[in-house]
Amino acid sequence: SGRSGHGRSIPCNENAPVGWFSPDEDLNVCFSVDQIDTPVNVKAEWWSPTGQVVIEEDVSLDSSNSGAIYLTGIVNQGTAWETGWWQVHFLLDGELAHIQWVPVVEQ
Repeated sequence: SGRSGHGRSIPCNENAPVGWFSPDEDLNVCFSVDQIDTPVNVKAEWWSPTGQVVIEEDVSLDSSNSGAIYLTGIVNQGTAWETGWWQVHFLLDGELAHIQWVPVVEQ
């Protein structure tokens, strides 16, 4: 589509605030995994405010990825996102490790 993200999507920096997103832009979250000793599977599940899993991303990380910063997100396809609190569930080898809350608000 050639459409690029806009608004408050920020470069991937550790500990940078996620900020908030409007209903018509790409949603994204940065994450890092420290001290990887044995290979680990990371799944990011994006949950809408009404509890639908919109997308799942899987990545396998090993010790060479320790401390690296990763971006997970959803590209807007022209349909407005639900407003409210989205959640990104990070699972490590199938176990819920962290929930990141992502607000989507009208301008």
